Amino acid sequence: MSNGPKTPNTWYATAALFSLAVGAFYLVGALPFVDTGILAAQFTFFGHPATFGPLIATILTATALCLVYTLVRRAGQNPSRRRRQHDIVRHRQTMMNGAVDHSSDGILLFDGTGVILDANPTAQQMLGADAPDDGAQTLVGRHIGSLIPDAAALMTRPDSAAAPVPGIRRREMMAYRLDESAFPVEIAMRELVDDGGSWQIAYVRDITDRKAHHDALEHQALHDALTGLPNRTLLYDRMHDCSYRARRTGDRFALLVVDLNRFKEINDTLGHHIGDLVLQQIAARLTKLLRTSDMIARLGGDEFAILLSPVLDRFAVTNLSERLKRALDAPLLCKGLTLDVNASVGAAIFPDDGTDMTELLQKADVAMYVAKNAGLPMAFYYEDQDHHSARHLTLVSLTGELGRAIEREELELHYQPKISIPTSKVIGVESLVRWRHPVYGFVPAEEFVAVAERTGLIHNLTEWTLRSSIEQCARWRAAGIDLTLSANLSVKILQDNDLPQLIENLLDGYGVEPGRLILEFTEDAITVDMERCKANIVRLAEYGLKISIDDFGAGYSSLACLKALPVHELKIDTSFVRDMLEDEDHQTIVRSTIDLAHNLGLTACAEGVESVETLALLAAMGCDAAQGYYIGKPLSVPDFEDWFRTWQAPKEVPRLVSVAGWR
Repeated sequence: MSNGPKTPNTWYATAALFSLAVGAFYLVGALPFVDTGILAAQFTFFGHPATFGPLIATILTATALCLVYTLVRRAGQNPSRRRRQHDIVRHRQTMMNGAVDHSSDGILLFDGTGVILDANPTAQQMLGADAPDDGAQTLVGRHIGSLIPDAAALMTRPDSAAAPVPGIRRREMMAYRLDESAFPVEIAMRELVDDGGSWQIAYVRDITDRKAHHDALEHQALHDALTGLPNRTLLYDRMHDCSYRARRTGDRFALLVVDLNRFKEINDTLGHHIGDLVLQQIAARLTKLLRTSDMIARLGGDEFAILLSPVLDRFAVTNLSERLKRALDAPLLCKGLTLDVNASVGAAIFPDDGTDMTELLQKADVAMYVAKNAGLPMAFYYEDQDHHSARHLTLVSLTGELGRAIEREELELHYQPKISIPTSKVIGVESLVRWRHPVYGFVPAEEFVAVAERTGLIHNLTEWTLRSSIEQCARWRAAGIDLTLSANLSVKILQDNDLPQLIENLLDGYGVEPGRLILEFTEDAITVDMERCKANIVRLAEYGLKISIDDFGAGYSSLACLKALPVHELKIDTSFVRDMLEDEDHQTIVRSTIDLAHNLGLTACAEGVESVETLALLAAMGCDAAQGYYIGKPLSVPDFEDWFRTWQAPKEVPRLVSVAGWR
């Protein structure tokens, strides 16, 4: 221990003991020997010897009194101090007991053999032993394994030669109440060791609500919200499981793609609410035809997939397709309406038609289109019956490679500049995805995007494109290049309920303001499924993103649709802009589109600007923005940055001259 400063009481006691010792020495033993010296000192310092005796007596008396005072004071303080220390310990113990008793976790104390020695009230209530009088006693004496069977895996065995595991051991497992009802718990256990032996203490938490929430989120992520069927993600997982099993056993399985015929007519004529009821009834009918080992999933829209595992041969698949046809031929009753719905079915067999899951789905899809075009209820995939182009067949074989290219980030993003026509300043870029295959060279985006839509890769492709574009936008922002970013979205992605959250997470993650991102979609996205798309468009606009309709004028959108959606920009289709110098009808369409945009409070952007004369004519018409090869073609990041520095450098801005013949 360290030598701290002495207290006053300590000094008193030391002085008193020293004085008492000196006095005793003087009175008892030393007086004869020092008497002569004392007398001499007395004559020298005090004068007459008679004055020295009373002085000695006075000193001895004072010393004795100090000693008595100190001893009495210390004797009175020690019991009081001990009482205070005892009260503090008792108060702390009371607080600790209260914390244990009121803990939201159940706490169990048991010995090395697993016999429960004590339990707090939460544990009693959790395990069904919460009787007011003898509830704790009901648990005490029971073995922990009778309540939480797997808890033994976390215990330190007293007879084990292995060293005890330090710290807390934690795991999720099932617990059983005294009435034998089960519920999930998270248990954390540690060992307590002292001179008296070792004990185990377990902290038990009821995770019923947490597990239910997790299961609900997992179900939502893997199932279609409308029909309750598995979605494409769960279908792929099940297909992979079947492929592993088939490789071990040599079995086959079949994948069927079912597409309803004339379903769009039901949606357009009767409305989406009737269409939703039709899809729900179709899903129920198809499900009843399947075995427990089979699976049906909704791929999107009116398209379903059926996984048959195992199948002996194509004859078994044909039998099922005939039953599917009979089930769908029966009329549907929806809101008092009788509807006739049939379907086209395409089938592909593993491993005969392929061993890659994405390729197998694509080939079943090809077979479905063969059946639809031929007016057949069902068709198997045969390479010689594929009515698609040779280029499309090449892309089918590249589908697996496209998925790997996305995962390995082997795709490229090019950026096309967009300028403000009145100021000639660069105000934004449009990101465009590029794929250069090592064997087949440049693959047009419209081709591999179409394949991605049919195979489900469009979700991965869109996420990669948005992530890479937003990340690049953040880099440019940090370098002082402040531009808006335009990204194209397909109709299928626009229908995805997870899209808004994905974009919000990406913008927040890279610190990009929502107003810097412009989402572009074509007019077809409005007319094909406006109700499903509108909710996502509205949510994205409310978050702060800008919405642009791409290729405006080439589709069939109505003014009512434009007014119903929170659109910020109309992009005039390239075909009208490119030919408007020679075609007065195209001039009229461009001018009318610009006026329409301004009357609706929107901005107008012209695509396909390939000459200064075209730019001048757009300026005269009051167009707000432009992009095209005259301004800049899509460029890689380094090339765009070089172009940007050149464009922004001081120079003479091309003068916009009038075009003869335009009125």
